[in-house]
Amino acid sequence: MDHHVDPNPAHERPHVSSPDQTGEQQDQGYGIEGLPQGDDALALLSTPLHGLRDQFLEQRHHNCAQLDLSLLADNGVVAFLSKVHQMDELYEVPTGTPIAGGTYRIRDEGASAPFVTLKRHGDGHSDYSETIDIVDPEEGFVGKIRKYGKLIAVIEKTRATYKSKEHENCLIHCDAVNGLGYFFDVKADTPQAMDSFTEALGLSSSTHVGMSYLEMKQEQGISDRQLSVWKFHQRFQDYVLGVVSGTLTPLSFLTATAATGASDEMLVVSLAVAGIGDGISDAVAASQTVQSKSGATTVEQFQVFAKTMLGKAVIPLTFLPSVLATSSELATIGTAAGWSLVLLASTATIQAIAHDRPVLPAIGRLAGFGGLAVGAGVAIGEVVPWLIGNII
Repeated sequence: MDHHVDPNPAHERPHVSSPDQTGEQQDQGYGIEGLPQGDDALALLSTPLHGLRDQFLEQRHHNCAQLDLSLLADNGVVAFLSKVHQMDELYEVPTGTPIAGGTYRIRDEGASAPFVTLKRHGDGHSDYSETIDIVDPEEGFVGKIRKYGKLIAVIEKTRATYKSKEHENCLIHCDAVNGLGYFFDVKADTPQAMDSFTEALGLSSSTHVGMSYLEMKQEQGISDRQLSVWKFHQRFQDYVLGVVSGTLTPLSFLTATAATGASDEMLVVSLAVAGIGDGISDAVAASQTVQSKSGATTVEQFQVFAKTMLGKAVIPLTFLPSVLATSSELATIGTAAGWSLVLLASTATIQAIAHDRPVLPAIGRLAGFGGLAVGAGVAIGEVVPWLIGNII
């Protein structure tokens, strides 16, 4: 097999073979010429696009601070390539669907679109891992995976990648994996190269982990609740900006206006300004941010505008009871702050569970911004009228 260095370490391999089109149709999909046929191989692949097919050895080691990659880079042993944050969704697609059965990984690295990989893990010694990467999946393909597949895990990590300067086609990833810990992930073309590279790095067999991150997650126990919340979060995340901003902005406007002793009519006006005026401002800013991304379409920009505007326009209306059902300035501010806490805590909880992070710290951080908004609003409402009356 012809190997050469992959300039894009995000593909997770030290080399890339040439693009490969799906092969001859079989009973349950399409066989890939050159790959082993069987339950443990990428034997049945049916995709509408070319895939980058590859085989390589990989070993995972516990990161016990036994390596200093920065020092190794300074000494010319390795060279830094990149640092990325990766969000992987893994779906198990059964046979008999419009796409072939197998375990699909949808990887999001913050680009305009994710890329998809089918992968079989080897043992890191003589059994090669096999991958087919679909770097630019056609429109709707990712949606089909999510539609016909079962979400089996979500793996989030920060990855720093280095290449060997002494061993051809060898990479080492330094991974910080949410919920699992810290690892070194080594890639090589041949068993000889793997042994030589790990020896040069000083990686001992005692730290070798003979499992993939998915297998570690499964051994640890994957929460069905977390996966359910993740799927909801996938639909909800585009509204987060509108919900959070739609909560904090009217909270500030309302507390500032209430602190001045204004009438209920003026309090309602402040909510309307927060919802409509500031809503348009944030929605346009969000759509312009999308426009800055390469390949963003007018439809995508409008969708971001609409989703942001929805939260910004609707959430302020939910503060009306804080105005209409209270009879004092303190009660209005307290009710508004309490409702904001519910909205912000709900958002933080969804995000924390989806990303497998502690819930209480996430609520505390977002609630802290709510407290800051209340404090700023009250201070402005008390101080500005005094300044106008006594100075201006």
